Amino acid sequence: MSFFDHRLRYELTRKMLLHNRLTRRQIAEAFGLSMPAVTRHVRWLEDNDLVTLKRVRMPNVKRPVETLHLQGTRATGLTALLHADHIDCEIIAANGQPLKQIQQPLAERTQRGVADALRLAVREARTFGQQISQALDTVAIGIHGFMEPTNGMIFAIRGFPDWEPCLLGQVIDEMHGLAVVPTTSVACKLFGLSTRLREDDRIGFIEKSDGMLAIASLRAGSLELGRFGTASSAVHVRVSDSPRRCYCGKNGCLDEHLRVGDATDQMLLTALPHILKTLQVTTLGLDLEGVGDAAAEICRANGVPTIHLCPSDDELARQGLRIVCARTILQRLVDRTRPIVRREIVNPSAFRSESLDASRPHVNKSNTRKGKVYSTVWEES
Repeated sequence: MSFFDHRLRYELTRKMLLHNRLTRRQIAEAFGLSMPAVTRHVRWLEDNDLVTLKRVRMPNVKRPVETLHLQGTRATGLTALLHADHIDCEIIAANGQPLKQIQQPLAERTQRGVADALRLAVREARTFGQQISQALDTVAIGIHGFMEPTNGMIFAIRGFPDWEPCLLGQVIDEMHGLAVVPTTSVACKLFGLSTRLREDDRIGFIEKSDGMLAIASLRAGSLELGRFGTASSAVHVRVSDSPRRCYCGKNGCLDEHLRVGDATDQMLLTALPHILKTLQVTTLGLDLEGVGDAAAEICRANGVPTIHLCPSDDELARQGLRIVCARTILQRLVDRTRPIVRREIVNPSAFRSESLDASRPHVNKSNTRKGKVYSTVWEES
């Protein structure tokens, strides 16, 4: 299997995670494949127990149509949405379906308290996985804070003033060997909104809580903004006559007001057209305390046709965290099922003198025919 086949098969499973089911024709149209190519990829996914085929009745179609559904029997994942006094945990299957809910209280609002609660949740998830013969593979953690997405370093969490930057996967021994995926709350809500709408292109989300502003956007299924839990560069716009100078060089910049903590709702509404110009989305979710309706009117006036008001929707965040966890599980499953195959390669350039062939141990001289040397190699596909 080439790199492109490997990447396409992961994208195919991600598409099924978004739409629940797909037909062969929908796959061919979405990825620009021929029907024989679709059959080849579907057979590979079915042989590796990643998808199952079902025949269903479709409207205006006489015969039953074969549809593909993700299987959830290969591995499990644990989602953990962090709150100030507890952690909402769920054990999910590889297809994103919840299997069991766990609520772990925090004994203390410290880094140690979070680590202890997560340690107990991971132990319970491992035990549950052993009972259903599905190993725990991934832990996805949703936080209200700031992080570095490349290595999962969590720098700060709101409500935990003494938080020290750390990698939770290295701090907690029970997480060794697992994929630990910290995710910001705004990214969780964005993925949740994407799942509800069955759409993952040009979708944005703006969240304001505790005086902080966070922005996220999806483009072709990939997270562009929202990885760090900040508003990124979209808020570098002048909104007041304050003499304070932001590091971007502007006086009265919204980012400077947010950093100091004196940003008002009117400042946010003033900066909203600039934020929308930066995002360039067609669908937007808003979680803005007190100014949701006014912000929605500004968004429609600036060319964003679809607005969804999502005030403090924890279920949206939980749903998005399931998707983040399931996507990681599927990617790891596709990576693991890259087989070692035996391939016979025709190498015409190897037909030389015996002295040259003797220096090339990979050539089997007894296997020559019609002037070509056939060398048998083992390679990872």
